Amino acid sequence: MHHVRRMGHQCKNPWNSKEYAKEHGIPVHGAAFPCRLAEFFIKFMTEPQDLVVDPFGGSFTTAVEAERLGRRWISTEQMVEYVVGAASRFYKSDGFFQNVMQDGMMTTA
Repeated sequence: MHHVRRMGHQCKNPWNSKEYAKEHGIPVHGAAFPCRLAEFFIKFMTEPQDLVVDPFGGSFTTAVEAERLGRRWISTEQMVEYVVGAASRFYKSDGFFQNVMQDGMMTTA
């Protein structure tokens, strides 16, 4: 098994977005992956200030790690509820702005 890379699976606060989602009646994304996996690939494939694109945002683990590692990022997600839930991971970030379409109405936070 010398070709297998083992890494931990806990983010610094992996439950923050799940707790927020549950408290606000938002569906919780069930397929989050380890922060260290996102960190590994971001470091391997990009340099600081590069753009990281994640077309399947989910719980926005890739975005969290890109932000932490000094990369610019853009992420999309089909389920607006996942976006709203994952936004709790960025509320304290500089420049945070949330603007989503929900139930046909534009909402900002």
